[in-house]
Amino acid sequence: MAGLKGIVVSGLGKGKGFIKEENYEQKLEKILGFKPFHGTLNLKVNEGRLQEFLLGKKMIIIKGFEKNGVEYGAVNCLKTKIKELNDYPVLIVMPAKTIHKEIVELVAEHSLKEKFNLKKKQEIILV
Repeated sequence: MAGLKGIVVSGLGKGKGFIKEENYEQKLEKILGFKPFHGTLNLKVNEGRLQEFLLGKKMIIIKGFEKNGVEYGAVNCLKTKIKELNDYPVLIVMPAKTIHKEIVELVAEHSLKEKFNLKKKQEIILV
């Protein structure tokens, strides 16, 4: 499979809060090599194609933890790039506890929507 096609969609705004959480932010920064933007870009993908895309790739796992009586779940991560944006590096983050199997969240150094003027329903390909 050459890449994973996704359509830019609106999220619920929860990604920002999780990335700002100190434990997640520090681990994401270590994986990425830079401080992540406090927000995610959400893509709607075909669940079957997502599984094909992930097949054989090495996932990075951020273990879940508890803080102040709140449980934070594990997150599966994969370094990848956005083809249309000159292979701009991003991190796919997939919370282990999610019901949204056709939504992929991307973490990057900047707001991808702002930096690249991405619009809802715009198609991008992850490679």
